[in-house]
Amino acid sequence: MEPIGKQFDKLKARKNFREIYEQEKHRIINDTLVKQIMEKFELTDENVGPYLTQLDNVRMSHDNCQNCNGLSECANQLHGHKIFVQKYNGAPVFTNKPCKFLIEETERKKQQKMIKSYYVNEELRNISFKDVREDIKDEEKRRSRILEFLILYAKEVAPGKEGDGIGIYLYGWFGSGKTFMMWALMNYLSQKRGINSIIVYVPDFVRELKSSFNNKEINIEDKINAMKEVPILVLDDIGAESLTPWVRDEVIGPLLDFRVNHKLPTLFTSNKNLKDLHDSLAFTSANGKENQKADRIMERIENYCNVLHTEDRNRRKEKNAHKLVRIE
Repeated sequence: MEPIGKQFDKLKARKNFREIYEQEKHRIINDTLVKQIMEKFELTDENVGPYLTQLDNVRMSHDNCQNCNGLSECANQLHGHKIFVQKYNGAPVFTNKPCKFLIEETERKKQQKMIKSYYVNEELRNISFKDVREDIKDEEKRRSRILEFLILYAKEVAPGKEGDGIGIYLYGWFGSGKTFMMWALMNYLSQKRGINSIIVYVPDFVRELKSSFNNKEINIEDKINAMKEVPILVLDDIGAESLTPWVRDEVIGPLLDFRVNHKLPTLFTSNKNLKDLHDSLAFTSANGKENQKADRIMERIENYCNVLHTEDRNRRKEKNAHKLVRIE
């Protein structure tokens, strides 16, 4: 319906303006909500005239919001806002305030900004612990225990001075849902506790580090500094990429040292158990096997991480099995 203000502008040009005006006035002031507002602010038939447009807007705003299921359906003049009436110096003042859907959307975007991701597929950005629980099969007792541990960890972890800097090393088979669970953990931390986090897909991070040697335009120093200082850091799929001695000793090692010294938890996902990760870190194509160098990094993982092993179930394979064709 067209706002009453525009209707009045059109009506003024007509000879029977007064008659039509009185009809519109009668329609507006006999609305249940408008009656309540008039009573509250001591408005009468005689003094309500200057407020008719605003009162009709309040009525329409209220009616629109009554049956609205989300921002995409908003029919109000100011999207995502509802008109409220307040008293100021004894007179009614009409203000637009965000509706519950706009408040929820604004909060969701704020929470998402608390989670930065580097090189990571963000399809899982909205995953919750509820989603993880619904994905667990009856026979997956270990996965249920891991979920309960992650929920408890999310409630109690305290990055920084008040905490102990203890992180998580979550390992298991390809596609076993490790990143899925980490996103649920990070989302809980941002939504329930307001804790910032960064998740980094290690193989692509390492590739960019290597590329930075030959391309002076690539500057990832800011990313490394952010990774050092963020309250919660998730290194996703560590051990999947072979490291150069420089990346291992001058980037990964100092990064973990800094976080341990400042009691900032680092969380890992990997397809490798701790022994296999050690072997992966020890070997570089440049220098062969260097156990002592790997020991330094492993010390920061083994002594500062809870170790969790998922069941060997490839969820990606199960999810896509019905879509795939094999001709052999």
